[in-house]
Amino acid sequence: MVTDCTFTDEQATSSSFNRQWYVMKTKPHAERQVAQILDSRQITAFLPLLKRRRPFEPLFPGYLFLKIDCQTDEYLRTRSAPGVSYILNAEGIPIPVMEGLIEEIRRRVDLENCLGPAARLMPGDRVMVTAGPFRDIEAIFDRALTPRGRCLVLLRILGRLTRVQIDAEYLAKVTV
Repeated sequence: MVTDCTFTDEQATSSSFNRQWYVMKTKPHAERQVAQILDSRQITAFLPLLKRRRPFEPLFPGYLFLKIDCQTDEYLRTRSAPGVSYILNAEGIPIPVMEGLIEEIRRRVDLENCLGPAARLMPGDRVMVTAGPFRDIEAIFDRALTPRGRCLVLLRILGRLTRVQIDAEYLAKVTV
């Protein structure tokens, strides 16, 4: 099962060793469209998508990753695509992203899409409920109940810990 909008590299060329990953900002809600256009232009694009209530949502709304050689026409073909705002840069020079970071994002997206949104949480983690009747209440993550994201958390209600089922998408890990 494909869990992201990953497109393959074009045929290896003599400049392929100069290709690096970059972050591209797109216009609002244009990530998929831009990824498809880049694919038609033989540009490698990676749009990490997470399975949520709606089938798939971008992990980083408004952003996608692309692998290009900035010394070739790939840069111009990328920048001129409809829906592109800009490539993240410092003083006009695109900032490359480490290959290892892209691989880690792929790994985590695959893990979460296979195991559900609770995959990022471990038993005992402190979490904040972000929606619903328990919004803004801190809880302790107990365990995932279903692959679709239903979880069991411990809430302090009336001075005692009470088990409550909640969707993992409504939990945010508390970092201290």
